[in-house]
Parts: sequence; structure tokens; C-alpha cells
Amino acid sequence: ATVSSSLPEMQPEYTAGMNGSVRTVAMTETGHRKKDWVMFHAPDSWANTWDVRLNDDVPVALTVNVGAGESVITLGTTNLTSLTVNNGAGETMIDLTGYRGRQYDAKVHNGVGDLTMRIDRNSNTRIFMHNGVGDIDTSGIVQTDDHYTTAGFNPALPVNEITITQGVGSIQLEAV
Repeated sequence: ATVSSSLPEMQPEYTAGMNGSVRTVAMTETGHRKKDWVMFHAPDSWANTWDVRLNDDVPVALTVNVGAGESVITLGTTNLTSLTVNNGAGETMIDLTGYRGRQYDAKVHNGVGDLTMRIDRNSNTRIFMHNGVGDIDTSGIVQTDDHYTTAGFNPALPVNEITITQGVGSIQLEAV
């Protein structure tokens, strides 16, 4: 991982532990806990950028928690077992195009802000949507009753299930 920040207090804390053959690694930004107030419209010079890379061979259950800010999560070659993304406020882009790993389940909770979800058009994916206020636009996705699927969806094959809960903001679903 590479973390870039002009403020030393915004550097993450790293923790790691083992439970049998499962290794848990956490990176936690601690800067917000050291302040008595919340800063809005911080200058770009205070940007906090994380670039985290994962091994493509090791199965990973990934959880990403973002309080506020822009998030770009690119997972095309990651070997996911599950994905959970929680974002309080800000734009979020999750890119699973090119994903060739095992079947996974994903839960995306996006409070306030626009969400773009890109999935591989050749994947066998079903998306359940719980949205509040905002439009849903699709490209290469088929809407049926209470869910969305990739064009060649086959429920008899292993299915990638994605559940999206969106409070306020537009949603863009793209099969690329």
C-alpha cells in the first residue's frame, strides 16, 4: 500500500492477525479521531490518497469503509470471495470489469453521492437494488422485476450477487 498525505496525522494505522489459515489486515485512517471538529472543503493540498494493491492469487474478503470522499475501487483481477463497501458521502466508483475470479457476493452501502458500478459483461451477475432518491441508469444491463442482470445471465451457473443500498444520489450500472 502507498498512502499519500500532506498531513502526518492522516497516515493509517496497520494491524494484522492470524486465525488458523486466515490472515486479517486492517488499514485505519486515524486523523479524524484526533480532531474535535469536522473540516468541510479542505484544500486539495490536504488530500489523502490510498493506493492499495492485493495479490491476485490469494482469495480475499474485502471490506472498504469510507466516511466521506471520492473512492475508486478497481478489482478486475482480484480473487474475491466477498466484497463490502460502505461509503457515507461522496462519489464512489467500483470497477469489476475483467474479473475472472471465483463467484462472490457483494454488498454496497452508499449514503449520499453518486455511485458507478462497472461489471464484466460476460459475468453471470445479478444485482438487487434498494435506492432512495436518485436516478438509475444502465448500460448493457437487463432489468427484470426486482433485480438487474448481465445480458447472458443463467441462474443455473454460479452467480455473482450484488446488493446495492443507496440513500441519495444517482446510480450508473454498466456491463462492459
